[in-house]
Parts: sequence; structure tokens; C-alpha cells
Amino acid sequence: MDPSVIARPELTFSPEVADFARKACAKAGIILEYGRGSSTVLASEMERKTVFSVESDKRWATNLQACLDQAGTCPPVHLHHTSIGKTGKWGHPVDHAGYRRHRRYHTVERFSEPVAMHGRMAKFVLGKRAVSRDALTRVIGAFTNAF
Repeated sequence: MDPSVIARPELTFSPEVADFARKACAKAGIILEYGRGSSTVLASEMERKTVFSVESDKRWATNLQACLDQAGTCPPVHLHHTSIGKTGKWGHPVDHAGYRRHRRYHTVERFSEPVAMHGRMAKFVLGKRAVSRDALTRVIGAFTNAF
């Protein structure tokens, strides 16, 4: 294999979760995911999608960006790296010290709780609702500032 070619990540979900991910991505117009990888690639290959992906593992974030750049994805994919401290497997923090310093990473959890779990994939549904000025400022700040 040519070392300059970056391997496309394959779905590592169970068949049921992979089917859910394909259907959910196909149905959505805008996708926000925490943790990027094969589902990010899957969404990037579908037309008329806007994908926002937040990743805590800097090396993985860089490698996936290179993979997407190489593939020339058609919809916009907005990849953000955010530090939550030192990470281990699957971008999980090795301890909780970084969590306290990097609360922006979990901003979405203040506005919505998972409505379903599919393997390690949580489904959040964000809909119209009143949001206080302070909360809106936190959300805008979390997604407009550099991660």
C-alpha cells in the first residue's frame, strides 16, 4: 500500500448500530457528532449534509482530516479538535482533571439528553425551545471560538 494513501476508517459498530448510523445520517440534514471516525466519513459521503464533528484525540483528528482531504468529500465537514486533557483509547480522558478545565466540550449536554443509545452511539434530538440569554451566549461561544 502506498504510504501516502490514508486508509478510510471502516465502521466498527455492530451490524444493528451500523444500520442505525446509516439511516440516521441519511435522514438528517445537519449532523453534530462527538468523536469522529467512520461515521464522520459515512456522513461526508452523503449529499446535502452539513457535518460538525468534535474530537478530543489530536492525532486522530489530524489523521481523519487528512483522510477527508484526500477523499475530496462533497458536503462541508467541520472538524474541531478540543482538548479535554490527556486521552486514551477512543479519545476518553485518562482521568477527570481535564474535564473540569474543558467544560465547553460538554455544552450540548446542558440543552439535551440522549433520547436513545445505540451501542456506544448516543442520539440527541435538538428542537426549537426558549433559551435564556446566558445559555445562548454559552452555546454561541462554544461553537464560534476556536477549540
